Amino acid sequence: MSGFLSSVLAKAAFLLLEALVMRLVQSLVLSMTRRGGLLPA
Repeated sequence: MSGFLSSVLAKAAFLLLEALVMRLVQSLVLSMTRRGGLLPA
């Protein structure tokens, strides 16, 4: 049972980390586009 619990915790932590990275990348891209680097405003 403890092995199952640890695997579930690992999956949850991975999903949380993935969501955090996605949000970070999104904000980075947004700031870059606002500076006028990629998209024509």
